[in-house]
Amino acid sequence: MNARSANWIVLFPGKHYVLIVLGSLLFAACGAPGSNTQTSASLMPQDAAHSVSSGFTGPIPAASSKFNVVNQFSIASNPNGVWSYIYSGGLMTVKSKDCEGITKLDCWNNGEGAPDDSSITRNETGQTQQISNGAGGSITFPTNYLVLDGEDDPVGADVRFTSPMAGTYMVSGNFEGLDTGEQSHPVEVQKNGATFFSETVSGFEVPVHFKLKFGLNKGDQIDFISEGFGNGEFLETGLQAKLVTK
Repeated sequence: MNARSANWIVLFPGKHYVLIVLGSLLFAACGAPGSNTQTSASLMPQDAAHSVSSGFTGPIPAASSKFNVVNQFSIASNPNGVWSYIYSGGLMTVKSKDCEGITKLDCWNNGEGAPDDSSITRNETGQTQQISNGAGGSITFPTNYLVLDGEDDPVGADVRFTSPMAGTYMVSGNFEGLDTGEQSHPVEVQKNGATFFSETVSGFEVPVHFKLKFGLNKGDQIDFISEGFGNGEFLETGLQAKLVTK
């Protein structure tokens, strides 16, 4: 029986209950037979255990959903739910829990050597980590940013969100240089390959902010890109991004 369109009547001594499914809400009304009086209705959310097969894995989100590029990062799989971790050759396939030799510095990378080793990293250690940039400076790995390093990859490092449902999405966040010798390079936010935000990260811990509104269909894609540039050095870039749909 289709739970989204069917009604059920369950009879109990002296009363009956009518369960009615309207859209994503389940209403329960009760009253004595022959009476026009009803008690207050109760609401139950639509079953969220269904998975979909186009562009992401996992449960269908609730009608109002929030997505966080940092908090939802995982090296368990790629794609990871609504998120994918990408370079010019497609999905990053090499993962590690001790990137840069630091335990709980989790990352995806493309498996290539410098200067072509594009990577996306999350610091799970609980405190800020720093390593040498090889030129007398340092690279910072905060706990509240993903760290994108595009090296000299033509696409760079790209975190992709695939919309699990149609709706209006508010997208906000920032990119920030995390290398004390940060080389100026482009960062972008794209929808289905078209650029809606483009800026230049040009200094250490100098953020560039974005705030966008998109109407998305199920399967549409939003890409957060830190481009590869020059000789691939000094490009580590922090990313924060939140998406909210109603």
